[in-house]
Formats: sequence, C-alpha cells, structure tokens
Amino acid sequence: MADEATRVTGPVFAQADIDYLKELSKKQGDRTRMQKLIEFATRDEREYQDKKWGTVEERPHDVAGWLLIMEGELAEAKQAWIKGVGDKDALLEILQVIAVGVACLEQHGVVERKPPEGRPDPYAGKMAWDSSRG
Repeated sequence: MADEATRVTGPVFAQADIDYLKELSKKQGDRTRMQKLIEFATRDEREYQDKKWGTVEERPHDVAGWLLIMEGELAEAKQAWIKGVGDKDALLEILQVIAVGVACLEQHGVVERKPPEGRPDPYAGKMAWDSSRG
C-alpha cells in the first residue's frame, strides 16, 4: 500500500499534461480541469494495473468477474476510509475501482445510456465521445 500511495503522490502526469491542464483551466474553469485530472489519473492507474496484473487481452474476465474485482476494491476503499486519517487512502482505492471498471469496458465495450421511460433524451442518442453532440 505504501508504494502505491507514493506512486500517486509522485509525478503522475507528464509535463505536457500539466501544461495542457493549466491552459484548459484558464479557458473552461475548475470542473473541466478536475475532469481532465480524473481522466489522466484513471489512465495512469490503468497502465499501472496492466503492468501489475497483465492486460485485459492477457487476463480477460467475464463481466461477473470484473464486478467481483470491483467489489473487492470497493471493500478496500471502505476499509481505507475507516482506518485512514482523512480521505486520501480511500480516494486511492476509489481510483482503483474506477480503473477496474474501465478495464471491464475496454474488454466488453460501452453500452449507450438510454433515458428513463417517458423522458426525453437530452443528447438524442449522442454520447460524450460523439463530437457532434454540441
């Protein structure tokens, strides 16, 4: 656990990423900046997991297997929060939960969100990665 905490508090992002985030925060505000930080941290955690456990191609799981791994990581996050001082350890574990979820989606694909029955779709079937969303 200590080496993981050190890894996260160390230089996680490349200088180009940091420069990009500084410029982005000037243009779009703190929420967008935080979303980019989360994106970069998740990418970093996925790379770490691939090196530690192997890629999703090398060690595939069915969706149920990924859910069990996520459940285990979430249990670790809860324990980290209970035993920790502050939120830092729990947030590191939450990042791991997210990255495991991303690994599952990398292997099994992304399913488009549908609006609840009888409600209009604010994106008209266009997801965040669709540049025509506007």
